[in-house]
Amino acid sequence: MGALVVGGGLLLLGFPLVLALTLAAISVATDPAAVEEILAEGRPRSRAARVLTGVVAIDDAWGILAFGLAMAFLGWFLAGDGSGALLHAGWELAGAVLLGLVVGLPAAWLTGRLEPGKPTQAEALALVLLIAGLSMWLGVSALLAAMIAGFLVINLSLHHKRSFNEIEHIEWPFLVFFFVLSGASVDLLALGSVLWLTLAYVALRLVGRYLGGVVGWRLAGRRAQGVPRGIGLALTPQAGVAIGMALLAAERFPEQAGLIVSTVVTSTLVFELIGPWMLRRVVYRD
Repeated sequence: MGALVVGGGLLLLGFPLVLALTLAAISVATDPAAVEEILAEGRPRSRAARVLTGVVAIDDAWGILAFGLAMAFLGWFLAGDGSGALLHAGWELAGAVLLGLVVGLPAAWLTGRLEPGKPTQAEALALVLLIAGLSMWLGVSALLAAMIAGFLVINLSLHHKRSFNEIEHIEWPFLVFFFVLSGASVDLLALGSVLWLTLAYVALRLVGRYLGGVVGWRLAGRRAQGVPRGIGLALTPQAGVAIGMALLAAERFPEQAGLIVSTVVTSTLVFELIGPWMLRRVVYRD
């Protein structure tokens, strides 16, 4: 619902198809870390918190799938090679799932053996770099492959409770590099032209989140008891995955790179400021 609102709204406002579909796919992604941190502050056992925890766990996976399909459609539409674009998109997504399975299943059994219950930084980093390198070599989505592998490791590793907890101690330099790269990709000369696009994207994403939550709430019926009607607004935070998608889209469509990256980076600042407040208003209000 949210992607339809963003994409349709931007098209109606007269923005190019590339921008509309790219931002529609990116709008699906949510910042799971921000949502989980806010939920941990209050009533993590409430029904609304449990629903949000389940939704945000798969939200980025849906976002990656939507992004891959949007890129495939744009490749077909712009190049006119429908079969080639579909085959490429199918391999990029299905190949990523296959790679995640091939790496994740043995990793679930092998990790944590050096010291029971406490995997080392070396094996965690080795798995991440292995997935990144194989993804580049095979031409598949590194984000989806890593997500599948991580899901398998954390759910199938019965011999240790928490997978790759050691990597959290060294993650901050990589986050700094990532956001420095994102900021360096922003074209200051394009900020004037990107203002209306950013405002439209922010407004349409908020409307889409709200409508999506309302539709889901109505479809759930009695099962939605205890869940706020506007729960979709609790999924407003957006950060890392969205910026990563923007950088990938900028590489694929360099003529629109400045608008795409500037819009996503600027809107991320907005969503990270208002997102936690909206989440608290929706989940913790009496």
